[in-house]
Amino acid sequence: MKASKTPPQNLEAEASVLGSMLLLPEQIPLIVGKLDQNDFYMTQNALVYSAMLHLIDKNIKIDLVTLKERLVSCNELDEAGGIKRLIELEEIVPHAQNLKEYVDIVHNYSIRRKMLYAAQITTDLAYDGSIPLDDVVDSAQREIEAVATRFDMINRGSGIDSKDHLMEEIYTEIKSDSTLDRSTGYIGIDYSLGGIKSSDMIVLAGRPSSGKAQPLDAKVLTPNGFVLMGSLKLNDYVLTPDGSKSKVIGIYEQGVKSVYELQFSDDSKSQCTEDHLWLTTTRNERRSRLRKDGKVRTLKEIKNTLIRQDGQAGNHQIPWTKPVEFKSQKEILPIEPYLLGMFLGDGRYDRTVKIWNEEKDLQDKIISKLHIDDTATITEPNIIRIERKKRNNQKSEFAKSLDELGLSIPGSAYKFIPSIYLYASPFDRLELLRGLVDSDGYVNNGALVEYSTISEMLKDDISFLIRSLGGKVTVTEKPKPRYTYKGDMKIGKLAYRIFFSFQNNTVPVSSKKHLSRWKGLKRIAGHAIKSVRYIGKKICRCIQIEDHRGLYLTDDFIPTHNTTLALNIANNMAIAKHRVVIFTLETSKSEIYKTFLSMNGGAFRFKFNPFWKDKWNSLNSEYTNKAHEFCKNLDVQIRDEKELYRNPRKIRNYLLQQDRKRKIGLVIIDQFTLMNHDHNQNRKDLNMEMSSNIIQNMCKDLEIPVILLHQLNRSVEKDVRYPNMSDLRECGALEQDADAIIFLSKVIKANESGGRMFDEKGKDRICSIAKSKLGAVESYSMQLATDTMTFIADNEQEEMIKLKMEEMKGTLSKWE
Repeated sequence: MKASKTPPQNLEAEASVLGSMLLLPEQIPLIVGKLDQNDFYMTQNALVYSAMLHLIDKNIKIDLVTLKERLVSCNELDEAGGIKRLIELEEIVPHAQNLKEYVDIVHNYSIRRKMLYAAQITTDLAYDGSIPLDDVVDSAQREIEAVATRFDMINRGSGIDSKDHLMEEIYTEIKSDSTLDRSTGYIGIDYSLGGIKSSDMIVLAGRPSSGKAQPLDAKVLTPNGFVLMGSLKLNDYVLTPDGSKSKVIGIYEQGVKSVYELQFSDDSKSQCTEDHLWLTTTRNERRSRLRKDGKVRTLKEIKNTLIRQDGQAGNHQIPWTKPVEFKSQKEILPIEPYLLGMFLGDGRYDRTVKIWNEEKDLQDKIISKLHIDDTATITEPNIIRIERKKRNNQKSEFAKSLDELGLSIPGSAYKFIPSIYLYASPFDRLELLRGLVDSDGYVNNGALVEYSTISEMLKDDISFLIRSLGGKVTVTEKPKPRYTYKGDMKIGKLAYRIFFSFQNNTVPVSSKKHLSRWKGLKRIAGHAIKSVRYIGKKICRCIQIEDHRGLYLTDDFIPTHNTTLALNIANNMAIAKHRVVIFTLETSKSEIYKTFLSMNGGAFRFKFNPFWKDKWNSLNSEYTNKAHEFCKNLDVQIRDEKELYRNPRKIRNYLLQQDRKRKIGLVIIDQFTLMNHDHNQNRKDLNMEMSSNIIQNMCKDLEIPVILLHQLNRSVEKDVRYPNMSDLRECGALEQDADAIIFLSKVIKANESGGRMFDEKGKDRICSIAKSKLGAVESYSMQLATDTMTFIADNEQEEMIKLKMEEMKGTLSKWE
């Protein structure tokens, strides 16, 4: 591509689109959504179109007066060519009735420019030998896919005239049995889900397997962040309550011990054994000040003196921790921390970066902290618009950094603090917090700060940030607001209220407004221990550190999972001539194939167990050989390259290539908790949420159904109950993203003492449809034939479902 060539464009068509929208506003609904302002080559035209879109969003009729007013309010009238240019737009349109044709021309030229841009990026990456080839290929695929997706939009139509056609499709689908085109092989599940549809994302979660060893799952804070207790080694460093680090000089395995959970006044929790050490002060010690620094006590001592003399809990308090010094980050923070805090608090990033704030001292502070190549203008009394100084159609450095940090996702609900900021220096973390509070916080009673957000990720990140700086934090939930929009009652989003405080020497605000209200704490109170409860037995270990008190910072964590039912569904679909792809991130490829052999030939599982080697020699292997011949004809691919396919984008790229060869009927990912998105690797919950979002979009874009295997948390075992939505570990996004959620559990029965227990030896299982697009929430009985690894549905239940389906067909025939 020669640099001297002018990019493809048609300025007459661009002007005709704008002029036609002015002359015939009634035609606008036919083209809205087919163009965005980036489709216009001339900056003047892009600004005018952007202003028109704003008026459409506000339901304001477009004419010269309203359009001029909008451009003036954005301080963009002169840049858009002035009022003279707006008048010219009405005059140069050949035929306003040809608006749709003008739109097609502008769109097509825009696609050509985007293709050239994608090709240039790919060329630059290919020449850069420092970039891994995998990343070059991934980037090239993403660029081309983005252009192809945009191109498809012009061919989809507005949807205005297609409702009759859609209804005809739906009626035909119901009348025929096309809903079961992808049958699971289980009538009950098919009835509740309507079969597996293309683009479905289905979560299949099982109760943790009994008898499976648990990891040493306590979280211990180190200079590199939290790690599992079980992963600590001699000479590693852990962090102590005073913020310093201390070397691990001894590790002693303790076997299975009773474990207790402590809950503190800010609702934070920690797990430990009775001999774990805590530095606490009692109520009498705090009153008499005889031991103002407290005493190191075992949990057993604390448990026996938990209640104060007045009968209230909170006798013991642990002291404030000092700001934690994490290991120095090698990466340079791409955005100044205070500036990032202001953006997270009240900023938005679409075409440009905008921050809302009307306080003059903060506006000046924001501008002073911008990158040298960026500039800011106050477009309205409270809108700070950040752009590149040199107008060359390039993004601002601020916007580029937001892209790199993964913060370009629109919507306040998806905001988060990147991990490199969570583990930055105490100074940078405090500056980030000040930016958040100055932008959208409130100082109450001189020392208590309140901050609200609708982002669950940001709520967790801010809590981590405050605690890492030695603060005390409590989080509550606001009830979802109700409001009326265009005559309809709407329900708003759940919001989180974060209340926190610091000791006198830590000031979490910097604006003149907030500093005028800030007084700091007069009395320093620690974290009160509200309760101590027994939670069960776990494998434990003890560590010895150099610190003479033996104190270090800790938390908790637990994982595990199940797969057999998913493989049964995969086998049934493969037999029905659907192509199946299985990504196994935990079990080996050979183990998965053994299960397929067992399901298809009566090849008993013990044949593959070395313990049964003698029996294998005495049995005829004919059944297994036949099963192998049968399985060879099934179109099933098993991928077990764990390190490669932990990244959901790698899975997407692989499926994109394979789907072009032959349409994929089903994808199984085993298991979801082992997936790891590229960014924010230190935040497992955020990784899982981003992974869920990528997989959901993959299902929709490629029209491929996916079954995600997921684990339930341990509360199901502990409480001896059947699972529900809240048991999906660590990732609330799954509940929202999934089209269907299925739980598999062993049957609960009475024990000898009259209590409840899971029937560990029995073969009966309960398959519960907890979520379905059809709204059919049902439970079905199944039996697991362990010799062939096959789930068998209850015959009586299936017969009843067949009768229901016949009744539905009879009702449908009356409509004809």
